[in-house]
Amino acid sequence: MIAWVSYHDVAEFAVLSLETRGAHNQILQVAGPDDLSPLDVVGIFQERAGAPFETQFVPEEALLAQAESAADPLSETFAKLQLEYVHGCLMNTSEAMSLMPVKLTSVAQYAAGVLHGKALAV
Repeated sequence: MIAWVSYHDVAEFAVLSLETRGAHNQILQVAGPDDLSPLDVVGIFQERAGAPFETQFVPEEALLAQAESAADPLSETFAKLQLEYVHGCLMNTSEAMSLMPVKLTSVAQYAAGVLHGKALAV
């Protein structure tokens, strides 16, 4: 499971952190409202699009090999990022949310906006 977050929400937290005394000089975890697997996200986009998407599955061993044989730091970082998806990335956002209660954008809301060409309100 991954705590997906809209870049609009990240921007809102960044701006609010300037105005929120308790957020100064703190590292706060920011994430979206839902913990979803990558396949859950694909399913949400497919549902909103009304059509299936072509999916490809890469074995974890192939990603490990890609990271180990990376010729440059960018390739290594990309392979390790994909491995994070395999293992998931949950976050505890309770501190950030208590300091700055933000109405978070769900993946379904984001998908609807992207697929219908509508910008999401920030």
